Amino acid sequence: MFDCQMDGETENQMKPLSRKNRIALALLLGGAVLIVLVLIARQLMGHLGETTASTARKLGDPIPVQVSRVQRGDIDEVLGAEGTLVESQSLTIQSEIAGLIREMPVQVGDSVERGGLLLALDPAVAEAGLVSAREQAASARTKLALNQKKLDRLRGLLRDGLITLDEVEKAELEVVEAQNTLANVQARLEQARHDRAATRIVAPAAGVITELVVEKGVAARPFADLLVLAVTEPIHFEFGINQEKIGAVREGQAIEIRLQAYPGRIFTGKLRLIKPVVDDKTRLAIVQAELANPGGELRPGMRGLATISNRASGLKVPAISIMSKRDNVAQVFVVDAQGMAQLREVKMGLQGGAFVEVLEGVAEGEQVVVVGQAGLQDKDKVRIGDEYAPK
Repeated sequence: MFDCQMDGETENQMKPLSRKNRIALALLLGGAVLIVLVLIARQLMGHLGETTASTARKLGDPIPVQVSRVQRGDIDEVLGAEGTLVESQSLTIQSEIAGLIREMPVQVGDSVERGGLLLALDPAVAEAGLVSAREQAASARTKLALNQKKLDRLRGLLRDGLITLDEVEKAELEVVEAQNTLANVQARLEQARHDRAATRIVAPAAGVITELVVEKGVAARPFADLLVLAVTEPIHFEFGINQEKIGAVREGQAIEIRLQAYPGRIFTGKLRLIKPVVDDKTRLAIVQAELANPGGELRPGMRGLATISNRASGLKVPAISIMSKRDNVAQVFVVDAQGMAQLREVKMGLQGGAFVEVLEGVAEGEQVVVVGQAGLQDKDKVRIGDEYAPK
């Protein structure tokens, strides 16, 4: 009987579950598994510090972040920009007098020193004019001397009562006329000397010939263009700088330039001009630096890289804390004493290495978020992990 009862109980226990019971059991087991998985996931995410802002917000947990304190110190910023050497001036050379071009020793692309011959006109006409002016000047000086001698003699006779005053006054007028004549002749002589010198046209500055308008053998007309000289001593380096950095450069500031044509060499100069207009498309302001070029080795068209160094001492934050940068204004998250993230607008200064200078918006010692900003919102509750220490 005992065996039979046991068989009956066993048979009763092994009886299949109803459909309703099977569903209930499945739900129970599924819920248990889900709870275990959530607990494991939360533990893993908490351990790894990888909880996203949206996930933490859904779970009602503080959002994990890393912070760094606003500190005071030096910031070294180096601005770099590509640019091109350009002439400091472009001079159109003209002749002051008419004449046949007898010599023209330069060609396009030639370098010339200050005072170097550009072209020479036939001097025959100018020399003839100079000879004539000299003769006229000599004659005028002789006549003035004779008239002055005559006046002195008549004044003596007047004192002795031998002549009338009218004769002396007439002699005085003759002296004045002779003086005026000599002055006019002297002016013509100076002009003749100038015209003779003007037959040799020389470079007013060191540079490169960029255009020839005339050629040897043709007649030059007064004040007609002869050639174009690009002045290269000094020479200028022209480049563009972002509008947000205009305040970081100033005229007279030192600059270093590395040219592709001279690898390994550094040329130094000073900023001479910051153009007041910013290009609408590139948002760049054009800047010019001036370099000495006594040997003429630097030529217009050479390309290179300009670097300008700045140093400031003030408040700074890690560069990775900066968000939504526009010109010199950006945003950062600051964690307050209650562990709440506050979105702040800050005004930036220099940017060097791992740090950015902050001129306005934060105070020394405040904590800014450097890791975990993605998805973070103003007034979010945060949980601070290890403090970030940029090098």
